[in-house]
Amino acid sequence: MPATGAGRCLRAAILPRMRYHGVAVRRMPPADLEEKIRPGHTALVVLDVLNDFCAEGGMMDAEGADLTAVQAAARRIPRLLAAARAAAALVVFVRNEYTSEANSYLSDVWLEQAVRRRGASYTARDVCAAGSWNQDFYGDVRHCRPSRSSPSTATTRS
Repeated sequence: MPATGAGRCLRAAILPRMRYHGVAVRRMPPADLEEKIRPGHTALVVLDVLNDFCAEGGMMDAEGADLTAVQAAARRIPRLLAAARAAAALVVFVRNEYTSEANSYLSDVWLEQAVRRRGASYTARDVCAAGSWNQDFYGDVRHCRPSRSSPSTATTRS
């Protein structure tokens, strides 16, 4: 809760004002990337780097998406993971899990658009189905999966 009245005046008198890029601040922001990204309060989140979104034969490929950029990015993830782990940063893996059986998590409007724009994805064709190749991590990322010190979770939509 913000200080009011005398408390605000006292705090303003105690805390010096500095200027950062022409703006008055009470404390300076971190000076550089190393100060901003300290392992004690930093996590690398690997989110949905899954076959359905990245691989030939996955959902995005079946929809005709150009996978060039996403595959190039995914090839760099193992090196990023190694650097994060070497710096003792928390690494978290997240992957979606969908089902097309009931689709209760999708609105009627979304489903109608999915049929029109996405072909069979999310309606007749499962996307990131639990335990399937489609839901597995893509390429070399699957070999960097969570260690005991790296949490992993699946976000379930059913």
